Amino acid sequence: MSLYGDDLFLLEWRGRTLAHRPRTGWASLLDEPELRTLLSERCDTEPAGLATWQRQRPFRPRALTVQLQHKCNLACSYCYLPPSEPVPLNRPAFEAAATSLIDGAVSRGEPAILGLHGCEPLVDVSTARWCVRTFRSLANERSAAARVHATTNGVLGEEALQLALSLDELTLSWDGPAKVHDAQRPRRDGSGTHASMQRTLNAWCAKGRTIRLRATVTRRSLPHVEHAIPAMVTQLPPGSIIQLEPVYLGLPGAGLHPDAPAPVDLLLAVLRLSQSLGDNRIEVAASRSNPHRRHCAPLQNNLLLRADGSLEDCFLGGSPDLADDVTCTGCIARNCCARGCPSACPSAGSLYQPELCVLSRGLTLARLLPDWTPSEIVDVASTRTERRVGVLR
Repeated sequence: MSLYGDDLFLLEWRGRTLAHRPRTGWASLLDEPELRTLLSERCDTEPAGLATWQRQRPFRPRALTVQLQHKCNLACSYCYLPPSEPVPLNRPAFEAAATSLIDGAVSRGEPAILGLHGCEPLVDVSTARWCVRTFRSLANERSAAARVHATTNGVLGEEALQLALSLDELTLSWDGPAKVHDAQRPRRDGSGTHASMQRTLNAWCAKGRTIRLRATVTRRSLPHVEHAIPAMVTQLPPGSIIQLEPVYLGLPGAGLHPDAPAPVDLLLAVLRLSQSLGDNRIEVAASRSNPHRRHCAPLQNNLLLRADGSLEDCFLGGSPDLADDVTCTGCIARNCCARGCPSACPSAGSLYQPELCVLSRGLTLARLLPDWTPSEIVDVASTRTERRVGVLR
């Protein structure tokens, strides 16, 4: 359970009860005694106040995500960020944030995690390289394990490619076959980028390391992406993930873009792919299978750092004093919380969206009931007999 509450829904099924929490993706088939035990927990109608929850929760970040650039070398058709001038990295702020994170990781016996993020974090390769070296050096001084991750479009020069290959984890944007990818993710001069992305993918996979591919899908592109995935799977090391992400409006809580596929169509595509791919150890997922990933600061103790040095450990305040000028101005959370949480989001109140919960429920059901067909899962996930019991604390 989350610290500030989880919606709990119950669905009767074949004499048993499916208990489901959309926020976390948790679900379980319960017998009557198990159900009585679950319902005996304190249950309320609204999540606990975020301010109270924050005061009770010490700030111990588990990951540092740095938005290095608003600059990008692409002109993606669905991008919602306006053009802006590059901002030099506030290096003292980075060092302070990294030191705080690493000290916390040491005290818990956990690895320290750095994520390089932004429009294209490797476009300024010298700054990105400095971040990686500094983070690893600080971790080494404290005998801490360090893991560095980057999210990239893969359109990289030789220096940037070699830096990417030196990292521990990589998320690479892939929007499907070349024709679709080039249409959705062109360079600023209009030329395609699929070949450059493929070069980066090949170089990474040649080392035998798992990778996460992130495909942003629209109504028109979803069938093409679904058709292309079986061939793409043959290129990926076992344990890799292909994540299908519907296109969003980009405003906090604004939800899906009008061009996004219907959640039930995305659910069916993921279910069909999972069924057809079988046991090849490549996971095909959608964002709703884990709605609070590392960009959700309140749930994951993720310290967000902008290039200008502003820090934010939650959407509503409470920034740690790690730099001379700590502000909420331009907090990168505004670019990372467009999804609209399945029940209640601490940044914008209730954002419960039943159509998106169909996707969340269906993905959870698929894990619980692997022998069910996609149509059976969709029928149950779309049912209106599910009842909201309340919020578990």
